Amino acid sequence: MILVVNLNASMDKRYEIADISKGKVIRARQVENTPGGKGIHVANIMTILDEKCIVTGFIGGKTGAFIEEKLKEYGINQDFVKIQGETQHGRVWL
Repeated sequence: MILVVNLNASMDKRYEIADISKGKVIRARQVENTPGGKGIHVANIMTILDEKCIVTGFIGGKTGAFIEEKLKEYGINQDFVKIQGETQHGRVWL
């Protein structure tokens, strides 16, 4: 079992766009919220490769609850320390 420590858990946003053109408005076709942070991404890949791991770190608030729920859906083992503050959110991926 490998322990993955993720000290920067976050909620990432992934935007699907059709085209990027200079001087034009960019509109998203779809927006998806996903759990993020380097450690969570590592744990995701390890789970896909069927390696035993558990991810931990600090999470809190509604964003932390979202991350926990999504990781359960993805089948990623987790044991986070709950904090009173809100986990960060708003990273953008195109």
